Amino acid sequence: MSVARKDEPIQGPRTVEELEEAVQETLELLYTGRENVAKQAMRLCLPMERLKELFNQYVVDRPIDVTDCLCYNLGVKQTPPPMTNFELAYVIKQNEKMIETFSKRNTPEAAEMVKELEAANTQMKLAGLYC
Repeated sequence: MSVARKDEPIQGPRTVEELEEAVQETLELLYTGRENVAKQAMRLCLPMERLKELFNQYVVDRPIDVTDCLCYNLGVKQTPPPMTNFELAYVIKQNEKMIETFSKRNTPEAAEMVKELEAANTQMKLAGLYC
């Protein structure tokens, strides 16, 4: 017996094969962090706890390959995209606000943070000369 009305479209997969295919696609999307378990459970018309169980087993069956460059940096220095002068000025201004805040605190940790922020600002100001 169907709970849908005659004129209402059926939601989710209609056959076992479609369900298995949809579950595999969903598990891959979840594994790569592109989807949310709750949303996908609703889409598949599965209880969320059941999809969690399937996903946990999926993860167990696929251990992380430590030689995969996509998983680990492997010591390769990745450089961020260059910042514009406007972005540098914005970050410097934010750092100056944080320096002001930390300067008001009388703790060794705050003094260390002030030194780090000042050093970062100096480097960014020098980098701005070459942008």
